[in-house]
Amino acid sequence: TVGWFTTLFPVRIELSNSNEPAAVLRDVKEQLRAVPRRGIGYSLLRFANPNTETRRQLAQFEGPSVLFNYLGDVESLLSSSQLFRAGSPLRLSRSPAAHRWSPLEVVAYPWQSQFVIDWAFPAAQVPRAEIEQRAERLSYHLQLLIEQCSIDVGAHLSASDFPLARLTPSKLEKLGAALARADHKPERSSES
Repeated sequence: TVGWFTTLFPVRIELSNSNEPAAVLRDVKEQLRAVPRRGIGYSLLRFANPNTETRRQLAQFEGPSVLFNYLGDVESLLSSSQLFRAGSPLRLSRSPAAHRWSPLEVVAYPWQSQFVIDWAFPAAQVPRAEIEQRAERLSYHLQLLIEQCSIDVGAHLSASDFPLARLTPSKLEKLGAALARADHKPERSSES
């Protein structure tokens, strides 16, 4: 068998009132990182729980309206493999008879300095115009995020990005302010 393990679990993201894309990214990232064991417990609870009542209750929930799967850096994974090579971006493929977890699946990954996003949906259930509108909105918001993070390089960072440093959010903020001050100090001339 060739593949990797993906956990599927429901998550409710609380969006902040911030208009700054990097702040929203930071908040979402922290909420996802707070999910215990990256959500593996949900599937165990839903499908392997000996308590039939718990399984029945969890089975009542509808599936997600959107399934998002970020594959990570597949290019470097494939390029280091002696067995597998990919000369072009991956493409989604699915049997028409396969079970769908949601009507819309979005799969994303970096490829040759670009960010590839594939959209999979049953045309009979989801109008193509709706998908195009969602794709345009996603592209617009990604551009805003890229622009902000290009200007303020540390805007999206949070304490959990540095687990070994054991930083608190306030310590990270102080460190960022100190680095910004150090960055703006005039350089001393080596000529004396």
